[in-house]
Amino acid sequence: MNQRIETARLALANISGGSATYVATASSAAGLSQQLNQTHMFLYLNLPIWIFFTAAFLLAIVGSLGSLYIDVMREADLTLAQKFINLSLGFITGLLGAFVVLPAFTAAPPMPVILLTSLITSFAGTVVIRNVGDLIRNEELWDAVKTLAIERLKMLSISRVKELLTLFFGGRK
Repeated sequence: MNQRIETARLALANISGGSATYVATASSAAGLSQQLNQTHMFLYLNLPIWIFFTAAFLLAIVGSLGSLYIDVMREADLTLAQKFINLSLGFITGLLGAFVVLPAFTAAPPMPVILLTSLITSFAGTVVIRNVGDLIRNEELWDAVKTLAIERLKMLSISRVKELLTLFFGGRK
């Protein structure tokens, strides 16, 4: 008898928990819908913001597709899977650039800047990821880049210290 009572209690708890989940999901969907339907002025048109988010997604796709037609990517012997990976990483790079990196630099980026950032970072992201992959795979190239970077940093730091000393001791005016 006690098992039936416990089973009924558990069933009621599950039913009430499930209904609470449905209510929470419906309220969050209503809130998201309300936020996405806010209008934004662009080219003297009052457009809902979801149009801009869709355009940013499409521009990220266009940028990663366009990067496959430049000389570095076209001349590379890539398999279909490698092309798909490059496209996917370029698309993700475009979205991260537009929705994570850009808002980190500016509090309220204008919508045209978000769209351009999505396009440019997806285009450049595909190429940069390809070049970094080549850099990691080629040991000789990796060593050359390391030595060049160290030489440039030394030269830059020495010249900056010289400038600082001349300015501090009243050298150049």
